[in-house]
Amino acid sequence: MEFKESHDVQIGFPLNIRKDHQQYFERCLNWQYYNPNIKVHFFTIVYGKGYSTNIFLQPIKNIAPWPDIYKKFHKSFFLGRIRDAFKRQEIKFVITPLYYYCINEFSNNFFHWFAEVLPKMIYVKNHLNKNVQFYIPFALSAYQLTSLKLCNISFYKNKNEVSFLCRVKLVENFVYTGAYHPGLLNELKQIIINKLQLTKNKERKIYVTRKNAARRRIVNEADVIKKLLQSGFEIFDFDEISFEQQVEILVNSSIIVSLHGAALTNMIFMKPGSVVFELLPNEVLGDKCYFVLAGTMKHAYYYLFCETNGPNHITADYFVNINLFESTLSTIISGHPILE
Repeated sequence: MEFKESHDVQIGFPLNIRKDHQQYFERCLNWQYYNPNIKVHFFTIVYGKGYSTNIFLQPIKNIAPWPDIYKKFHKSFFLGRIRDAFKRQEIKFVITPLYYYCINEFSNNFFHWFAEVLPKMIYVKNHLNKNVQFYIPFALSAYQLTSLKLCNISFYKNKNEVSFLCRVKLVENFVYTGAYHPGLLNELKQIIINKLQLTKNKERKIYVTRKNAARRRIVNEADVIKKLLQSGFEIFDFDEISFEQQVEILVNSSIIVSLHGAALTNMIFMKPGSVVFELLPNEVLGDKCYFVLAGTMKHAYYYLFCETNGPNHITADYFVNINLFESTLSTIISGHPILE
């Protein structure tokens, strides 16, 4: 499969957009993605969480999720981590192997793993070097190990807090966090679906709860679930089922409803033209990554702004207006978008 070096992507407004809400989505409607850029770095320092610096303790910004992410960090921050690692004897010097590196400090997270890390790995392995080995600086979760196995990706996992790599091929982000590579996402999707030997034979309507999450839950979720059950939805907690089961559910789902969170990443495995209904924090300008992902995967996207009980929508709990929720849900099921 050949990829263009860059490509413009245009995403339409949500199907139930209100005119006074367009300002919250319009900055995401047009963007340009690029194939990953790969550079050889010498004497790179890699930290357990995913930070990367050169030998002079300057952050390698081209792999950072946002251009200015490291402005708050000074050399003393990284020197302190190196000093502490020496005390704990958690230092690793890698002299001879040449690894590829796709990680930043957000990579040990379900959304970033599938939206950014795995697509970059697939790009290198399937289009540049089939014998590649990747360097991963942190312990891997079950879903990460499973996905790496399904994609037949070889890796070296280091348990040390700080590693000094003599040479590393750094696979840079496409543009920034939240700008996806459609070709690689679809390739990832097909690899995993084919490996699991899954075929679509159902039209499930599903809701993914965050009731057991440490943060960002729905205060009146019982009312939300009541309406969903009346409309034939199945309720799932993805924290309680394996990654393979999640993929099988999504392959056989035509509608997914969920609060803003990592569970919506699974829309990658849905058939194009499926429906994504996201419960969003009220009138927040940024953080529309799942809206963009839905557009990238050619899904129909609906939203509902919800009140939050704190100033930080990442940690706050949400309250859903049940009347508006029921109205939007009815529109989705009937297949007729609400336009104002």
